[in-house]
This record gives sequence, C-alpha cells and structure tokens, in this order.
Amino acid sequence: SLPSAVSALLLALVFALAVVEAGMTLAYSGDSTRFGLPATRSDQRLIAYLETHHLTRFYGDYWTCYRLAFESDERLLCAVRGQYGEPQLHLMNNRYPGYERMLAATARPAYLIPVGSAEDAGFADVAAAEGLPHAGYARVVVEGYAIYYSP
Repeated sequence: SLPSAVSALLLALVFALAVVEAGMTLAYSGDSTRFGLPATRSDQRLIAYLETHHLTRFYGDYWTCYRLAFESDERLLCAVRGQYGEPQLHLMNNRYPGYERMLAATARPAYLIPVGSAEDAGFADVAAAEGLPHAGYARVVVEGYAIYYSP
C-alpha cells in the first residue's frame, strides 16, 4: 500500500541521514588541531629534561606517571610509588603491570617527587625503609618536582 511505502521510504531517509551525520560528527570531533590539548609548557620542559638526561624510567605519583607516559608517546615510562599519610614509597595503583615490571628490572631508577612533600624532605630515609636504591643519588628540581637520580 502507498502509506506503508511512504513510511518505509521516510524511515530509510532518516536512517541514511543519521548515518551521514554520525560520520560527519566523528570526522569533525577527531580533528586534534581543533580539539586536542597539547602538553603544558611545564610538562614539555619536564619531558625535555628527563629525555635529555636519559631518565626514561622512573617512579612517581599516579597522575604524573601516566600523564608523562602519554605525553611522551611512552618514551618515558614509570611505575607508581606513593603514600597515604606517612611518608612512604610503596608500589600502588599501577594500572599497567608492564611498566611495573620494567621498573623492577631497572637497576637505579629515578624518582619524581613533588617538591616539599614528606617524601622529598626525607628521601634517603624513606627509600631506605622501602629497600629502594638511593645511595649516591643526586637531586635536581625541575618544574615543581624533585628528581632523584643516579648520575
């Protein structure tokens, strides 16, 4: 019947328009020049420092680790060591076990610790209590982080 055919045609037209619009939306939203956020200048300087000094494997806090791994296209890798309350550097909240294994295999990993934190103030004692390599490490401050590393 004619009403059924018109209804089917309209339904097919609506579906086709929905598919076209969905494709246009995906193409538009995928434009990283318009919607992508570049790394902050601070993160760019921190990444540059770490790469220049070959500090590509380190421990740090959750947000710093995963942000720097992402922003560096995984040229920098880290595992999360953090604290709740008392100063400590326990492994915690590692979402990717591969990073944790890589860091465990690194003889003298670096540590990125927020400047002025309890872990920064007592780094040698906190690292010794956790049985982590730390003897002979140098400390440099870059973009709000104390970077402890083996020179």
